Amino acid sequence: MKLVFTLIFLIIFSSLTAQRVGIGITNPQEKLHVDSNIRIGTSLWGSANHNRYFKIGEGNYVTIGEVGLDDRLEFSAREFLFKNSGAYGINNGKVGININTSPTAYLEVNGNVKITDNTQGDGKVLTSDASGNASWQNPSSRNSAFRATLQNSNQVINDGVDKVIQFDNEQFDDGFNYNNTNGIFTIPTDGVFHFDVKIEWQLVTSTATLFVYLDVNGSKVEEAKLEDAISGNVTKSISFGSTVKLGQGDIVRVFVRQESGTNQIVSTINSSFSGFRLY
Repeated sequence: MKLVFTLIFLIIFSSLTAQRVGIGITNPQEKLHVDSNIRIGTSLWGSANHNRYFKIGEGNYVTIGEVGLDDRLEFSAREFLFKNSGAYGINNGKVGININTSPTAYLEVNGNVKITDNTQGDGKVLTSDASGNASWQNPSSRNSAFRATLQNSNQVINDGVDKVIQFDNEQFDDGFNYNNTNGIFTIPTDGVFHFDVKIEWQLVTSTATLFVYLDVNGSKVEEAKLEDAISGNVTKSISFGSTVKLGQGDIVRVFVRQESGTNQIVSTINSSFSGFRLY
């Protein structure tokens, strides 16, 4: 009853004086200016009899904003929570955007959806991790294959030194994951990959052992070698294929090594590195 009389007084006072009313403030800036919290309803909800609504216009729904084409409703806060009040069962608390009836899912959108987080790209799909966090990823069957050859110049391999081969001529690189300036292929998504390596040696002197190996993140995962004594002034090819299960961001390179006591040459003829994702 006290609340009713207070509201009536405020309305009459405002009508008579045509001045601003302030609650908790001495210099109100609007017709009604409240500098404090406003509470509607009881301290403990017990039944539907305790329902209290903030209504704008007619009907049972709260309407905020206007209907003009130039209107915009903006909310600014650190966090936003949309959840079921708890009184309507676990299947409620749904949110609908651009629909005219009650939403049928926790988020129902009638129209397009745009998600930009600097991982988006043409042809990518929205993928979830084990915790439900989503990000844009390349499809498992797309944007993974590449092939590069050694073209511009022969590679000089010092004795007893592990050297990465920089296959400088990209014949194709569907996902732009191979770097021809350092010879690194970066794994775009988790999966099983197959690689083919071929190195042609141009031997300038006799040697005992030639090595070629596939390296992932600094560790050798596959190796091929010639251990027989080999005379100089000949060419020898070493090739192999390797199937490896890898994770996103892993770095794959091809290394060579020779132990002849002098420098040897990896030739631009028939030296290549290629790979693709199996699944």
